[in-house]
Amino acid sequence: MIDMATDTENMSFEDALALLQKLIKELEEGNLPLDKALKTFQEAVAVSRVCNKKLEMAQEEVKKIVVNGEDSDYKLEDFECQ
Repeated sequence: MIDMATDTENMSFEDALALLQKLIKELEEGNLPLDKALKTFQEAVAVSRVCNKKLEMAQEEVKKIVVNGEDSDYKLEDFECQ
């Protein structure tokens, strides 16, 4: 088990996602004792929150380029999910 307070916050999104997938696989296999399964589940929830936070931060930074009227100038607008 990792120290989630320090390690996951410093992970890249890709590393955190890989860890989350590993934890989910461990849980899905169903071979863990109850105490270990609960700790693994708690860790997976914490890592999923980190992934979600990183995605939200990336979404805030994403801009889309749109054509501004007939003069074909471009401008940046905030990205909005549909």
